[in-house]
Amino acid sequence: GPYWMLDVAEELQTRVIQTYTPGIPPKSLIMVGESSTYRAILTDPLTKKPEKIYRYFSRIYGGTTTMFTLNGAKWHAKRKTVAPAFSPRHIKRMKQVALDKTEAWINLMAERMTEDEPSFEFDVTEEMVGIVLSALSETAFEYEMSEKEKDVFGKDIELVLTEFIRKTPVVPFRTLLGWFIPERRRANAASKSLNALSIKIMNEYRAKETTIEGTIIKLIMESDGAFPTDDEKGAQLLGLLIAGRDTTAHSIAFVLIELAKNPNEQSKLRQSLSQISP
Repeated sequence: GPYWMLDVAEELQTRVIQTYTPGIPPKSLIMVGESSTYRAILTDPLTKKPEKIYRYFSRIYGGTTTMFTLNGAKWHAKRKTVAPAFSPRHIKRMKQVALDKTEAWINLMAERMTEDEPSFEFDVTEEMVGIVLSALSETAFEYEMSEKEKDVFGKDIELVLTEFIRKTPVVPFRTLLGWFIPERRRANAASKSLNALSIKIMNEYRAKETTIEGTIIKLIMESDGAFPTDDEKGAQLLGLLIAGRDTTAHSIAFVLIELAKNPNEQSKLRQSLSQISP
């Protein structure tokens, strides 16, 4: 986990570490945990994504490529198209929606606390995923995701990531023998379910009489140059939805869990935040 990597980094006195993934032969990977090095890699025009790794992600999107799986001119075109959606104005709007939904969740948790039940258990990660999915789908895609859709989305993501990203790269024959492997069949069904959701989001967007300028979905839907087909539009929407869920929600959940485990650090954080002017 994260702590193991931090221990290794401290021992080696570097956050750029070479490691290996299981397989025959083992595959070498470089883990980068230094912001300056990471920025240099991303801004270098000669940098290319390792296709042998990223090609597995395209299976999630039914084989359609996205800016997360491409290199070269097509990648630059797609990236340039969606870049305006991350302007300060839109980021501010996203933050406000996220704050509103977080406040509503806190109030809901407070209502559950009564004299008869002053405390109760809940899954932090599940709750944070729900908040992030709601905020992301509303601000980026102008879509209100139902509780059922969020639940199905989470289960589908777990199936496709486990099969296509964790198992297939290590055991490639799973692709050839897919129909004989129950997990593979379930992952294929989950992929179809995820892509059906992206199609539904696109259809509801097209049915709207008015839309918000500069949102991710508007930029993608109206750019037939960078995203010429509905398959490419849908795959990109799905890719952004997955990326936002996995990074933001799980990072917040991890921090909250660690703060709960370390009350002294929690007190330090509260004191530090109280000194910040509004």
